Amino acid sequence: MATLFLLIGGTILLNIGMSQMKEMRDFYNLKIAPIGIMVKGDYLVYGIAESLESTLITPIFDKQVLMYDYKIEKSYKNLIDDKIQWKTIIHKFDMVDFNLADTSGKVRVRLKYQDSSNIDYVHEKVIFEDENRHTLRWIESADEFYLYGNKPNENSNTFILSPSIDTPYFIKKNNQELSLRGEKGLINIWLAITLITIAVIILFLILKKHKIIEFMAILALVQIVLLTVIGGALIKRDISQITDNVHQQNINFKILDGTKSGQVFIEEYYQQLYSNADYQLNKFPNNIVTFLSFTKLPDASFDILPNNIGNIYLKHDYMIAVLGIITLLLIAFLKVGLKLTIAKRSMENIPTSKVKGAMVGLSEIKGTVIEYQNQGLISPLTSRKCCWYDYKVEGRQDEGDNESPWVTFEHKKEKKLFKCTDESGCEIIINPSKADVSIEYSIVKVKGGRRYTETCISFNQSIYLFGYLSVGYSSGQLMMKSEIDQPLIISNYSDKSIVLKKGLIAMSMMGGVFSLSILFGLICMAITGSFDPGNYLLSAMFILFSLSGIVGILHYNDILFLRNRVNRNFTNIQVSLKKRYDLLGNIQNIVKGYVKHEHELLQTLSILRSNFNKVLKEGNATPNRVKKILKQYLEFNKIFDVISEEYPELKSDELIRDFIYRQSDVENEISLICEGYNDSINHYNTRIQSFPDVVLAKVFGFSKKTNI
Repeated sequence: MATLFLLIGGTILLNIGMSQMKEMRDFYNLKIAPIGIMVKGDYLVYGIAESLESTLITPIFDKQVLMYDYKIEKSYKNLIDDKIQWKTIIHKFDMVDFNLADTSGKVRVRLKYQDSSNIDYVHEKVIFEDENRHTLRWIESADEFYLYGNKPNENSNTFILSPSIDTPYFIKKNNQELSLRGEKGLINIWLAITLITIAVIILFLILKKHKIIEFMAILALVQIVLLTVIGGALIKRDISQITDNVHQQNINFKILDGTKSGQVFIEEYYQQLYSNADYQLNKFPNNIVTFLSFTKLPDASFDILPNNIGNIYLKHDYMIAVLGIITLLLIAFLKVGLKLTIAKRSMENIPTSKVKGAMVGLSEIKGTVIEYQNQGLISPLTSRKCCWYDYKVEGRQDEGDNESPWVTFEHKKEKKLFKCTDESGCEIIINPSKADVSIEYSIVKVKGGRRYTETCISFNQSIYLFGYLSVGYSSGQLMMKSEIDQPLIISNYSDKSIVLKKGLIAMSMMGGVFSLSILFGLICMAITGSFDPGNYLLSAMFILFSLSGIVGILHYNDILFLRNRVNRNFTNIQVSLKKRYDLLGNIQNIVKGYVKHEHELLQTLSILRSNFNKVLKEGNATPNRVKKILKQYLEFNKIFDVISEEYPELKSDELIRDFIYRQSDVENEISLICEGYNDSINHYNTRIQSFPDVVLAKVFGFSKKTNI
C-alpha cells in the first residue's frame, strides 16, 4: 500500500513539475515579437500598458488601475501546532481592456475568462486591520511587462488572454519569474523521482531482496527511463511548438510581405525566429528527435543568424549554498552506503562454518552460548545467567503525565568472555568487548511509574557470530573478537535477517546517492547552462556512469578484501613459524647435552633453524618456502620421536616434555591456520577468474595465489 501511495504521489508531482517546466519552456522558446507585425497565432510581446476609455477603482486605496486582485484574509490559530494561519473570506478580481504598445504598434488586450492564476502583478500592497489582512495587487497604466497570448485572426486588433492546458496565457513583469517557475518544476520533478526511488526500496523490503548491485541496477534503470521520458517529452514539445510557430509565421510573413508598414520589423522577427528554430532542431539531442519525427522547417531565403537566444538561468545566490549542502550530503550518503555495502558483501563472501571447521581469519559461525571459566553474569531484571546484558530504567519526564516522554534514569551494560559450541563439540572463546550486539527480544516491565528494559545473551542460547578468529598466544585456543576494521557482530537473528537489515540500510543510502546526484546535476546545469530538456538526458547518462563506477568500486573492494584475507592468514602462518623457531632455539642446547653422537638429529636441527631464520626475514616468506620449511619440520619431528624413544633420560627431561607438549599445540595451531589460508586462497582465486572480476584483476594486477 505504501508503495502504491508513493507511486501515486510521485506521478502527481511529476505532472506538476512537467507543467511548470512546459510553461517556462514556452516563454524560453518564443522570440519577443514586435506588436505591429502580429497577424495570427501565439505571440510573446513586451510593451507598455495604456488605458482605453475606462479604468477600474480599487476597493481600497482608490487607485485607478487596469486590473486588480483583492483579498481579505482572517487570522486563526491552528489547534495542532498553535501557529497563526490565514483564511480567505473575500476575494475579488476585475479587469478592463487596455492597449499594449511598443515602437512597432499597439494591440488591444482582453481576458477571455475571469482567471488571474497566471498574472504576475507589477504592484502589491498589504495592510493589517484587527484580525484581517488586506492584500491588493494591480497593474496600472505605464507599467511594462511580458505578455503571452493569442491573436485569433489577421483582421482582429485584439490580443486574447485565454487559459488552456497546452498554452496558458501569462503576464510576467520580468523573466526572473519564469526562472522561479523552472526552479519549482525542477524540484517537483526531483521529488517525484525521489518518491519513486523510495517506492523501489520498499518493494525490495517487501520481497525480502537485499542484493545491492541488483537494487542499484533496477533503480538506475527506473531513473534513467524516467529522465529519458521527461527529457524526450519536453524536447518533443519544444520542437513541435517551435516548428508550428515558424510555419505559422512563415504564412504570416508571406501575407504581410510588402503590404504593411514596419517591413523591417517583420523581416528581423522572422529571421530571428527561424534562426532560433534551426539551432534548437539541430543541436544534440534534439536532432535525434527531429530526425525520428521527420520535422522540417520551410526553406529560408535569408542567412541563418548565429545562436543568440540566451538562457534562463537559476540566478539565485543561495543556490551555491544549496549545492554545497547537497555535496556534503552526497559525500556522507556515499561514504555510509559504500561502507555498509562493503560490510554486507563481506558477510556474503564468507561461508557459514561449523565451530570444528572454523578457519583462522574472518569467519562466520553459528552455535550455542556456554559459560567460560565460571565468568557468567546475573541479569538485573530477570536474574538469568548470561554473558552480556543491557539494562535500562526509565521514568516519565513529567511524573504526573502518562503522555509525557520517557527519560532514562539508569543505563548500564555488562559483558564477560563466553564460549560458542555446536554439535561437533568443539569450542571457541568469544570476546564481546566493542562488539556490535543485536538481540531480537527484550524483556520490558512497568512498575511504580518506572519502565525496566533488559536485553541479554543467556547461556544455551543460539547465536550468530561474524568477526576475526585468531589463536590466543597464551592459551593456544581459537578466539573471536573485534578488530579496528571489523567489529565483531553478535546476534540471535538469522544470518538472512542480518544481511537483509544491513542491505535495506545500504539500499536507502545508495538510493539517496542516486537521488542527490540527479538533483546536483540538474541544479549545476541550470546554474551554468539552462533548463534545457537535454539536461535530463545528460543526467540519465550520468546515472549510468555512476552505476558503472559504484559497481566497479564494489567488485574491486571484494577482490581487495579477499586478497587481504589471504595476506592476513599468511601473516598468521609467519607468527606461528616464529613460535616454532623459538621452540627450536630453546631445545637445541638441551639435545646436545644428551645425544652428542646423534649427528643426523643435530645437523637436521641446525639446518632447520637456519632455514627458519631465512624464511622469517622480511620479504623472504613465500608460500613455496613455507611449504618447504614445514616439510623439513615434519622430517625433524620423525627423527626426534625415534631418538627420544631410544634415550629415556632425554624424554624425561622437564624442558623436553614441555617442548613436546607445546610442539603439539603449535602443530594444531599451524594446521588450522594453513587450512584457513588455503580456504581463503580458493575463494580469492575463484573470484579473480570469474567475470567481471577477471577484468578488474587484469587491470589492477591481482594475481593468482599458491596453496601451501
